[in-house]
Amino acid sequence: MQNKAARPSVGIQTVLYNNSTADVARWLAAVHRTAADALKNGLVENVAVMIGDCSTDPIIRAAGDPDGSHLSDFDGQSNTTYIHFGANLGHSGGQNRLAGDSESDLIFFVNPDAICAPDALGRLVQTMSAGCEDIGAVEARQVPLEHPKTFDTETGEVAWVAGAATLVLRRAFDAIGGFDSESFPMYCDDVDLSWRLRLAGFRLLYCPEALVFHDKRLDADGNYVPTAIEERSSAEAALTLMHKYSRPGSVAEFREFYLGLREPYQLGVRDYDQRRDQGQLPEPIDQAHLIEHPVGPSQWTIHRT
Repeated sequence: MQNKAARPSVGIQTVLYNNSTADVARWLAAVHRTAADALKNGLVENVAVMIGDCSTDPIIRAAGDPDGSHLSDFDGQSNTTYIHFGANLGHSGGQNRLAGDSESDLIFFVNPDAICAPDALGRLVQTMSAGCEDIGAVEARQVPLEHPKTFDTETGEVAWVAGAATLVLRRAFDAIGGFDSESFPMYCDDVDLSWRLRLAGFRLLYCPEALVFHDKRLDADGNYVPTAIEERSSAEAALTLMHKYSRPGSVAEFREFYLGLREPYQLGVRDYDQRRDQGQLPEPIDQAHLIEHPVGPSQWTIHRT
């Protein structure tokens, strides 16, 4: 058990978009269980939960509103905050907004379809606390479908962390300016955040003992089935990511690959080309290629967050 002075405060954040109230209730029940477990074991000082809603109409109604569900209907905790943004800020923009409204030592980004095991938060905090001060983020293990990447079995170091369930050091997040919401409103925002953390001198760790069930639609062979909008958006984001990290050869390789796939991927290439032609791409960084990506476009099309 840690000494009280060393216990961090944690903010658990999620961003909604047209989720059902049942989804929200299930997510809240899980995060409150994992928060209670970490508090009981003396691993954290306090935990606050923040929900941001990008939906056109608020999923959760204000107290006193006679229509719809209210936070009190399925949440008995006093430390949960709900904010309806009134606009679709995207995942990264919504998370930035929530992070800006809190001062927790650690930020736990958890997708609304990611259900934490009771001890997940505690294990992530222990991994973060047991390492050196240069640990910028610790990623949970997603089940039943894990991301196609490797990690160092001795150190736990990993090339990037997934935004679906990752604990991030607040001062590291603030130091790099949070998510790049203009370049990556939804997809590849976690990879970009990871790589900028590494460029800033922080290490990323994977904690396979911290389990999170990521509720995704799978086919008969257990493979994830992305929607057309996910295919389109992820293709555009991947091309933007390669451009931002000064990889023109990879941009050309990814572009050719996506043009040979289904129409949504081709539309993603068109979206990227349009942004390029209008001068809306981010300024390239990492000209020295300090960050390496070990996979090609065929692996990169697998949905991540």
